[in-house]
Amino acid sequence: MRRAILLIFLSSFTLGQTIKGHSIGENLQDYIARTPNGSDQVQRCRTVGTDRKLAKKLKLDVAECSALLSAIDNGSRLVLSHPPKFNGDLTFENGRLSKMHFTIGEENYFLPRDQQTRILFEQVVSELAERFGAPSNHSDFVTQNGFGATFHHRNVFWDTPILHIFAFEADAKIDFPITSVTIETQDEYRRETAESESVKALD
Repeated sequence: MRRAILLIFLSSFTLGQTIKGHSIGENLQDYIARTPNGSDQVQRCRTVGTDRKLAKKLKLDVAECSALLSAIDNGSRLVLSHPPKFNGDLTFENGRLSKMHFTIGEENYFLPRDQQTRILFEQVVSELAERFGAPSNHSDFVTQNGFGATFHHRNVFWDTPILHIFAFEADAKIDFPITSVTIETQDEYRRETAESESVKALD
């Protein structure tokens, strides 16, 4: 009984963690409501339907509108790439956010030097640990270029009862460090793992 209560507490705690303005489990309808022009976009998509001429006139993509409306009405899977104020992807399943993937530091390539913010991999891991506890494991992925130089890409992951979190040091350069972060439900992680294992190299 005590273990069940603890798991419920941990589940609500980890789901309630807000990262980059989003939290796993957030409602798609709520996301649309607080996104600038989100509700207007939905209404415009409903107006367009499958009318490609009208969609072109309103500068809408019929396929994107169809995916959005299906996610709202039927709970279909929806992946939003680089939505407003988010440098990555948001995945909704059954009307709830099941996965967020984003990078930290990549935006520096497009900013003047005096506007750049240098955030090291260690800082990202530290802040994730504050929210999700001690990491479950860590490793070092080493690559080598044609000149023999080696590059280390550290990675750390957390497994909680309901979440899988993965932080990857995509670029360890001192001036432009880049960290990739994925936070997803365990169901989403298992689905992706099963899909990757089912892919045949020679098919």
